[in-house]
Amino acid sequence: MSIYQTLRDEDGRSHLRLLRLQPGDADDDIECTLETVTYEDSDNRYEAISYCWGDAKDTVPLACNGVQTLVTRNLHGALRRFRPPRGTAARSLWADALCINQQNNEKKGKQVDRMGEVFANASRVLVWLGSNVDDTTAVDTFAMICEINQYLDKVFVQCQKNFKIMPILSKPYPICLEEKKWLGVAALLNSPSFHRVWTIQVIYILGISKFNYLIHGQEAALARECIVFWGNAEIDAADVVELCLLCGFETDLRNMVQNFAHAPVVR
Repeated sequence: MSIYQTLRDEDGRSHLRLLRLQPGDADDDIECTLETVTYEDSDNRYEAISYCWGDAKDTVPLACNGVQTLVTRNLHGALRRFRPPRGTAARSLWADALCINQQNNEKKGKQVDRMGEVFANASRVLVWLGSNVDDTTAVDTFAMICEINQYLDKVFVQCQKNFKIMPILSKPYPICLEEKKWLGVAALLNSPSFHRVWTIQVIYILGISKFNYLIHGQEAALARECIVFWGNAEIDAADVVELCLLCGFETDLRNMVQNFAHAPVVR
């Protein structure tokens, strides 16, 4: 049985499907339904998931529209992570593997062409990096990124928002030097999800607002929220973008990051 009803405009030019993820406890089976809405009516009414499919043959079943459906293990993990707790309302999401009929190549192509609008219409973007990390590493990595950004933000403002007169980082370094945490940064930024075209575009466009705020004192035009999830830890994408941009401007910081991480973290 198919979980899909034909979109009202046939080609998906004015309508899209949204996923209604039902609440449940941690060990409950995942249940969801699909609803069709117009792009106009969907604006700011759902959250879009950006993730890597992973091994297409490594699948896990879930119930969608009352039909057992197979999804990749990584998407299944994302839905389990984002599922609302029992006793709360269902959550409206968009995930390409379920919201686009993958069996109809002609219509799929036309809907893929509108993915930019799908992400732009979302109330926020949820970037799922997977659960293959221990919580301590993820939490420590995100905390360190925020601490470094706070320090550099302060210095940047003290230097009248001029990168050219910011002091070079030298010993004793005023930022964290714990190798284990820098290895976490390398693992984060070199993860497959960070190399997906859509993830890079979404994080950069939505996350750069904080950086613009530091420089210009105002939010960017596209300032909807983008959150990065890694296991049970989460961080505002703006903080990840800020670290990358600061590394791009500050050669000494970039070299130090790469030395400690043993891998290039800025491309």
